[in-house]
Amino acid sequence: MKLTLFLIIVAVIFIIAWYFESQRREGLGRVAQRIGFKLETGQHRLPQTLDSAGFYLFTQGEPLIQNMMDGARNSDRLLLFNYTYVATEGFEGRREIPSVTDEGTILTHMQTVVAFIDIDPLPHFDLSPNDNSKRTLPGDFRPVGFDDAGEFTRHYRLAGREEAKLRALFNEQLLAQFARNPGWVVESRGDQVILYRPDERIKPEEMVVFIDQAHYLLDNLRLHLHR
Repeated sequence: MKLTLFLIIVAVIFIIAWYFESQRREGLGRVAQRIGFKLETGQHRLPQTLDSAGFYLFTQGEPLIQNMMDGARNSDRLLLFNYTYVATEGFEGRREIPSVTDEGTILTHMQTVVAFIDIDPLPHFDLSPNDNSKRTLPGDFRPVGFDDAGEFTRHYRLAGREEAKLRALFNEQLLAQFARNPGWVVESRGDQVILYRPDERIKPEEMVVFIDQAHYLLDNLRLHLHR
């Protein structure tokens, strides 16, 4: 009896999850059609150009993405997809799925990612929320602090490869703009940039606004780069 009840509960959970995922795919399809993007539903391997660029996010789990949109917006080519990884609570993820011997609670992290491809190169940097999450920097990255930008520092931490270039880029105006837009991660690897909000999978009806917000942040970076 207990086994039968357990199997029924599992089946109900599976059906509910399948229903909501199918609804999400249909919603994404409508969005893709409206903005002229190609949508590839289901799970796919992370494109090699992103996997080989050295983005921190994609070291946190398997190189697999879901429901990828591909298109151009404001003359920029971009990819939009969901990236999921699992990690022990309080720790970073890794390419291998945590084993059953890992101590602690295993958490699932899902986020919608915007990836801009083949743009004019930006300095290499990671901008992330200034929270308690652990974040291992690439070997050639160093933290960059701004003592006179308290509001920015309250929301963000910045690290990168060339401190002088980053200090020139993140001037007073750009620091203030990011301080007014907290919660984002921006990872720049030259001619490729990804933006996302950790643990936020964006609803289909909010996707266009999300893309526009990411584009706004990228445009501000480019604007201040050429000043």
